[in-house]
Amino acid sequence: MGLAMRGGAARGACMPSSHVAVAWVSLFSIGKLWSRKSFWIILPFTVAMTLSVVYNRYHYVSDAIAGMIIAFIYGRISRDFTYPAVKRQGNAQSGIGNVSVKISAS
Repeated sequence: MGLAMRGGAARGACMPSSHVAVAWVSLFSIGKLWSRKSFWIILPFTVAMTLSVVYNRYHYVSDAIAGMIIAFIYGRISRDFTYPAVKRQGNAQSGIGNVSVKISAS
C-alpha cells in the first residue's frame, strides 16, 4: 500500500470530493433560499474552488465531477424536504441573510 501511495496517488484524493460536493450543495441552497443575485456572486468562488482542488492535485478530475454529481442529486432530493417547509412557514425571503427558521412548540 505504501508503494501505491508513493507511486502516484494524489494526497487526500477521495472519490467523490466532499469539498466540491459541499461547495456546490451550498451554492444550490443559497440560490434557492436566498436570491439569484447571491447565487451569481458566490458562483465564481465555487467554480474556483472546484478547479483549485484539481490544479493543486488534491483530487483528480473524476473526483471533482463525481462531487458535482453527488451535489446535484443531493440538492434535488433535499429541496423536496427543506424548501417546502421553509416556504410554508413564510420564511423564504430574498436577500442575503434574510432566511430565518421559526421553531415553535405547537
